[in-house]
Amino acid sequence: MSALLGTLAALLSPLLMSVGFVIWDKHWKGSAFALNLLKCSLASLGFLLLSLLTRLDAPFSASVFTGEAVYYLAVSSAIGILVGDIAWLEALRVIGARRVIVVDTLKPFLSALLGYKVLGEELNGWAYLGIAVTVLGVTVVSLEKEGAKAAAPSDVKDAGEPLSAGEPLSAGEPLSAADVEVAAPPPPPSFRDSRELGYFWAAVNVAFDCYASVLTKQHGKGMTTWEIALVRFGFAAAAMLLISAGMALRDRGRRPPADAPWYSLPKMSLPVYLRICLGVLFVTFFCSALRNYALFQISLATALTLGGIGPIYALPLVYLVKNERVTPRAVIFTFVSVAGVAVLCLFGVVPVDPSSSPAFSESVFAGSYSDPNHPGCARLVVLDGEGAGGAMVSGEDGDEGSEDCANPVPWGPLDAVIDGDSIEIDFSPKGGPSDLTASYDLDRDGILFSDGNLWAKIE
Repeated sequence: MSALLGTLAALLSPLLMSVGFVIWDKHWKGSAFALNLLKCSLASLGFLLLSLLTRLDAPFSASVFTGEAVYYLAVSSAIGILVGDIAWLEALRVIGARRVIVVDTLKPFLSALLGYKVLGEELNGWAYLGIAVTVLGVTVVSLEKEGAKAAAPSDVKDAGEPLSAGEPLSAGEPLSAADVEVAAPPPPPSFRDSRELGYFWAAVNVAFDCYASVLTKQHGKGMTTWEIALVRFGFAAAAMLLISAGMALRDRGRRPPADAPWYSLPKMSLPVYLRICLGVLFVTFFCSALRNYALFQISLATALTLGGIGPIYALPLVYLVKNERVTPRAVIFTFVSVAGVAVLCLFGVVPVDPSSSPAFSESVFAGSYSDPNHPGCARLVVLDGEGAGGAMVSGEDGDEGSEDCANPVPWGPLDAVIDGDSIEIDFSPKGGPSDLTASYDLDRDGILFSDGNLWAKIE
């Protein structure tokens, strides 16, 4: 069931991202930094609330929010949100939603390479085929010209309106100099608005977001979806608020510019801001939560493949919202690029044993569990915080045969040692073995003992 839900989450996340992406592209008038500040701050409030509600028994426990986990999630936030998302939003402003989303299909390709270097995943012939097909599709679509919008009645000139140079008169009518209004050539776009720089920002986002995903996968185990998002987006929001406040203090007393400075929110109407907030709900809140959930329920390759189908959603969206024509070649090569991503991620990555992978963190053991042999009785694993595999296990046992842990008798804490995906617990204080070994079952999300008993993690 968890794999099915993870697959559905991965399929839904790019749709929500595409919808919010198009909303921002159509309505946002401020800087990329200001939008990033707004979306991280608003989403963090929601993540904070749900982090509290989903772990009321022990909110923000030190065994879950370990120093190592929080540090690396903050690093992933710095490169993936502070830098990566600003680059992503700047690329959106310069080259538009469809092209940015298509460039995003390179993320699984780069993640596979990072997996080879960081996680020990091997690439085979299917991987190289997937790389070639993906690069071909993305390159062709990226070079495709923007589709023209359908002609509107206002595009037709009224009788007597001056014509531009090169525009024909009615059939057989001679063209005189008096009939022509020579238009000055449009100024070249500034470097900040050049398409080349837009693609550069899109590529920066791809690289940074890929590595941030690897760090999240490595160090987010043991946390809920909401807790991971809270650390990452909360850190980014706090950092940007400090930057914004510092810039505002620096500019105090100066004449205010006509437009809002890059570090502050632009002046827009309330209806426009409500639309922007709707985009935040789609992209930063729901899409990020679904991506985090899928990342830990299904394989990294599957999650990234399904997350790369954004172009399929984006093509009809930009046509409906922006009335932008999409050429048949763009449609064909968008599917080609997604097919390349699917080949790469589904067939090109050799699975590795999670216990031997650096992505398996001891923090996955930390948390509360339910024991079917003692219904209703608590089980708790707490890390010692020193990062050397030490842990403490405690719990309670009720009356024999009780379904709700009647008359609970607490026991522990018992010494334990975590090594990879296994944990060795000293049950001798309870009259049991001193070296009882169990392993963490990622698919069933719990601690599996040799007799088949599973302590299921309680989220």
